[in-house]
Amino acid sequence: MKKKDWAFLYNLPMILGVYVPFFILVLQYHNVPLIEFSTLKYFLAIFLMIVGVLLLVLSYRSLIKDGEADLTFSVKSRKLVTSGPYRYVRNPMYLGILVLVVGESLYFSSVPLFVFAVLIAFSMVYYVAHFEEFALANQFGQEYIDYKMDVNAWLPRRSVWKSLKNK
Repeated sequence: MKKKDWAFLYNLPMILGVYVPFFILVLQYHNVPLIEFSTLKYFLAIFLMIVGVLLLVLSYRSLIKDGEADLTFSVKSRKLVTSGPYRYVRNPMYLGILVLVVGESLYFSSVPLFVFAVLIAFSMVYYVAHFEEFALANQFGQEYIDYKMDVNAWLPRRSVWKSLKNK
């Protein structure tokens, strides 16, 4: 495999979703924690982590396949991506990171990790609202503005849930 094929290991989602939480847990526990938790909490944590990873993987796939970006994002998306998870929310990659870290904090019963997730959430919302949306509007123009009017930033619209329920 080429060096470029492994570039996803040192990008922002991996750093925020895997490396920093691992570092926080090592600092908190100093060894592998033996955790006592309820079965419901365990399954909820595993579910959130799976959803987070799936959102990240599917978002990457859509950006690379449909947006013609490269794996490291040194080449920005050339096309506005509205497929895959981007059909339902405008920021599925950020949402995936957040859901993954919340799942990790729940699994390890880690308050510092949950505080980190809250900091991530505030940072992402601020960054998206103040920087990213303006850059995308400048890059893609009316196409992005129309997309922004049709798709929510963080949670799918109610009509999406209804259509999934009716299938």
